[in-house]
Amino acid sequence: VKSPNVQVINVKKVGTQDRYRVILSDGTHYIQGMLATQLNSLVTDGQLMENTIICLNEFISNVVQDKTVLIVLKCAIVTNHPSKIGNPEEVYKANIGAPA
Repeated sequence: VKSPNVQVINVKKVGTQDRYRVILSDGTHYIQGMLATQLNSLVTDGQLMENTIICLNEFISNVVQDKTVLIVLKCAIVTNHPSKIGNPEEVYKANIGAPA
């Protein structure tokens, strides 16, 4: 999927450098991410918050401490949802692609 829609299930400011960690979910699994600093205004203006659905227009993945972290470079707000969708589990605990 070129520009997937995902739900932001958590937003947290980290450190003293105005960086935001986000937890992104497809409704089944979730993964940690970081917002590029140029997207900070989406959080500070109240557009991007817990349960917001976003379209990931541009992102990269980095491996940090043996886990993949998505860096959100460009996104669009789709809608604000009243609650978390599904009961997502961490993608690393789901054994995706593990041999049977």
